[in-house]
Amino acid sequence: MTRVDRVGRRRLEKNDSRSIKDRLIAHVGYPGRYKSRMQFERDLGLPHATVTGWFAEVPRAPDTYHLIQLGRRKRLNLNWLLLGEGPELIGPGAPVSDLKSELQTWIRAEVTARYEVRADEIEYVVPGSELMLAATCA
Repeated sequence: MTRVDRVGRRRLEKNDSRSIKDRLIAHVGYPGRYKSRMQFERDLGLPHATVTGWFAEVPRAPDTYHLIQLGRRKRLNLNWLLLGEGPELIGPGAPVSDLKSELQTWIRAEVTARYEVRADEIEYVVPGSELMLAATCA
């Protein structure tokens, strides 16, 4: 059930706020993206207290203004951040490692579903990641 505070604004459920927090942690902690949360704050010009709230034990969700900034300036897919749907980044220039991971996940799921392959057999059915990328990105 959605909670309503005194001025009539709806608050997110705790599990929704925690899911957003977990996805923010994944985004900020991705290797090579930011050295620290402080760099994330500085890079976007975010107040320290704001970001601290996003990563708190009981997190606050980013407000609309900050969501738009994350989407525009960092190509963060807001559907991914808020709902966990779609790729993390949008637009041209998505890192190859993200594409590689998504492609591997999709192919493994398709092979497993269509051919009833067990998880321990998947390496024999799906070629290595370098061969897979070379064949699909050529």
